[in-house]
Amino acid sequence: MASCLHKKPIFTKHDQYYSRTFFDQQGVETRIKNYFLLFSENDNFHQKIKLSRNLHKKYLLNSLKGLSESNQALDASIPWLIYWTLHSLDILGVLDSEEFAKEFIQKGFIKKAISTLSWCQSKEGGFGGGHLQLPHLAPTYAATNALAILSRFDPTAISVIDRKTMKEFLLKMKNKDGSFNLHENGESDTRGAYCALSTAHLLQIDDQDVTKNTGGWIATCQTYEGGFSARPWREAHGGYTFCAIAALSILGELDKIEMEPLIDWLVHKQMRFSGGFQGRINKLVDGCYSFWQGGVFSFFKDYLNEQTNQDIFKIYQIGQQQKNENEEKKEILKKEEGEKKEKEKEEKEIIGEEKEEEEKEEEEEEEENEPLDWLEGNYGSVNLLFDEISLQGYILACCQDTRGGLMDKPLKGRDLYHTCYCLSGLSCSQNNLSKEKNPVVLGLEENLVNKIDPIHNITELASNSVKKYFKNLNNKN
Repeated sequence: MASCLHKKPIFTKHDQYYSRTFFDQQGVETRIKNYFLLFSENDNFHQKIKLSRNLHKKYLLNSLKGLSESNQALDASIPWLIYWTLHSLDILGVLDSEEFAKEFIQKGFIKKAISTLSWCQSKEGGFGGGHLQLPHLAPTYAATNALAILSRFDPTAISVIDRKTMKEFLLKMKNKDGSFNLHENGESDTRGAYCALSTAHLLQIDDQDVTKNTGGWIATCQTYEGGFSARPWREAHGGYTFCAIAALSILGELDKIEMEPLIDWLVHKQMRFSGGFQGRINKLVDGCYSFWQGGVFSFFKDYLNEQTNQDIFKIYQIGQQQKNENEEKKEILKKEEGEKKEKEKEEKEIIGEEKEEEEKEEEEEEEENEPLDWLEGNYGSVNLLFDEISLQGYILACCQDTRGGLMDKPLKGRDLYHTCYCLSGLSCSQNNLSKEKNPVVLGLEENLVNKIDPIHNITELASNSVKKYFKNLNNKN
């Protein structure tokens, strides 16, 4: 049985050792290929590959009505559910509609959301996953982001947060080495540092007391692979890498880390065939890493120093040279192929039909092992570090549930988490990476989504308005 499976195509390079990981990867890539072929066999795939905006809107609005019976266990993640839903709607542009905003307010969604989040705030500062639950940095981050989004409709939303007790809570969670515990007597990792700094930065309370030593501690979490782990001496992981880089960007301390191995690690996490990202080595592609990995590139355009940019440009030039050489090789191979066909034609009567059929099968198998070129096209100036068009192709072709909502990969279930982070990754790949102002969009212009602030993962409009509000408040005081 196993020996037969070995003959099936696997598009990612491997070491010829067959394991459960190998077969899982093989199965996923075969499913992805079938999804891709729905578009590659269509001459007008640019018009066919669409963001199912209305279906996603319907799915998200239904989620605001409350938890279904099967999701009652998520009651301890209330701020997250509200944040994922509101942010997804905001990325899709649903909240930009005056008509919808009016309806949103009239139906009481705004007041209900603000009231629910306020209900999760602890008297000690910070937010818990639900009413009277232990304050925790993760739901604190989610609640702060959600209230920032809601402040677009109700200016009093963000004032629900008690900044005095919030700062006290953050300092209580902080350790002498600069790390943050996620909750009282809880674990400390790069998530904690990011959630604390993102919250403090958005609320404009990120002074020296909050930020001291944190950048240095985060730098110790960079692994030999180039990515970042939860704590020092652990395995590099996409989620922790995003948290580390976003936190260092807030601090303005990206110079504390080794940038080249980080970039090398990140670019090799984009899967060769699917175009999506894996979270760590020898893992499967997952739509959520479109943001956790793909979103990290958003920070480089502003924070890479001049020398690093020059190095990257050299890499790009080498890549272009290699591309030109490959084109020359293609021409040579094309010529050789023509000569080969002429020769085969002459020898056809000698070699017989059976031999010809075998060669045809071998050629087809070789073609199957190459990445599909259905995404090739003229998309203008794109980022030099990774293939954002292929990432958009994976999200749009493989991660959209036909009922609305987005998912990890084909045949997985939709959920609010993957809907949020697939859309966030889509936004980053379209809006945050190109040197020019024009977005880079796969398919029709209607696939374009709103631009996010990758540091906080809320839209730029929500982020800028809240920071401006608290900055003015600080100046008055």
